[in-house]
Amino acid sequence: TELSIAQVSQGMPVALTFDAIPGLSLPGKVTSIRLYGDTHQGDIVYTVVVTPDQQDSRLRWNMTAKVTFGVAQ
Repeated sequence: TELSIAQVSQGMPVALTFDAIPGLSLPGKVTSIRLYGDTHQGDIVYTVVVTPDQQDSRLRWNMTAKVTFGVAQ
């Protein structure tokens, strides 16, 4: 949201975890931040693209991921 996007920057390290694959945590980084926000349920939200540093063969398109920003790698 607009409350937290100011704390996110391109190149920032992230950690990705997945509900469907307990115990899997992948490091990655923020690769882009959309400059224009969209209204979603009364909030302004910004699309942030993150890229994992490695892949895992168990991952599939549209799986839910939790992204933790600013995690040291």
